[in-house]
Amino acid sequence: MDFIRIRIAAAERPNTRRRTAALLVLAVAVASSAAQTAAPSSGNDPKVAAAISEIGTYAAKAGENQEAVEDVFMRAQFAIHRLARAGVPAVAPMEAVLADPNSDWKLKAMMCEALGRINDAGSASALAKVANDAGQHEFVRAAAGHALAAMGRSDFDAVVEDIVSNPAVPASVRARTMMAAGATGFDDVDWLKRAAEGDGLGLPDDPAAKISQELGGIMLNAQRALGASRNPKALDAIIELQGKYPTNGIYTEILARKKDPRSIPVLLKVLTYKNPNGFTSDAMMLAADALGAMRAEVAVAPLIDVVKNDPNELFVGRAALALAAIGDARAIDPIQNVVDHLRTDSRFKPAIFEQERAGWGTAFELKKSLSKLKSK
Repeated sequence: MDFIRIRIAAAERPNTRRRTAALLVLAVAVASSAAQTAAPSSGNDPKVAAAISEIGTYAAKAGENQEAVEDVFMRAQFAIHRLARAGVPAVAPMEAVLADPNSDWKLKAMMCEALGRINDAGSASALAKVANDAGQHEFVRAAAGHALAAMGRSDFDAVVEDIVSNPAVPASVRARTMMAAGATGFDDVDWLKRAAEGDGLGLPDDPAAKISQELGGIMLNAQRALGASRNPKALDAIIELQGKYPTNGIYTEILARKKDPRSIPVLLKVLTYKNPNGFTSDAMMLAADALGAMRAEVAVAPLIDVVKNDPNELFVGRAALALAAIGDARAIDPIQNVVDHLRTDSRFKPAIFEQERAGWGTAFELKKSLSKLKSK
């Protein structure tokens, strides 16, 4: 809810705040009417009626005073929290507010989050309608998609996939829905894998436009979702995709975090990948870190090659630290050369001596590793 409030504050312009109170009153009137006509199992719950009434009371008091309007939203937030705690009986009144085209979009966004907290089939259906409704404010649709996916309900996986895959849905809505689905450990690895490559997302054929939408988060969030998936098949999918896209640091970061020995061959491919433009990718540095953390002895030779020949000094330092972590005697001379360079190069010398005195930093860690290696 705090995230919703922050986004609302950022999106709201000062000249729209004066209309807030009137819009809230109208929204509450619609919701109150729905509560009176709904079945006893939903809208007639006294806690729900009290919360709806409180929102209306504070909205009516707001008037035209800007500070009062801000107070309305703070108090409206508390009332909506109570609606969420009321559970299923609050779904119908909130759905009535969401369905009313005249209801304030900021109130709707907060209610979407509350419906997500209720987390039952009825609230999920209500959120799915809002996310797919072209007549809703884009921010409300994004809040609905995010809340729906964040429920983590397997019975609504297909609905979430449809929202993300639908090119008619705004990219921001699809991206936030995908982000929330990933955070729940989405199980459908086959679909995630396709989405990670942009397949079935209705992305344009033009490469520039596709990259633009990718940066909007749809594909990137699908790639991250693979790393969070509960499905054991996800690791195989990530390894395969990393092999196809050796400069993709998202996959490398996931593999580094998982530390599964099955990923060592593809991490070696990333480490030794020759970028056509000569650029050292983040993925290459992450691969060095991961191979060191897994103490992959098969990586010693290629890491030594990096230390001896790569012009990127940051990459050289990361490779040297990886060699130190592996602890192979073949790395003694290459690591010593890195330490000597750091301690004599005028660009690094002052900082290196300060780090050594403080007991931290690249040179300090490498010197410790050298002592251990030489004592073996």
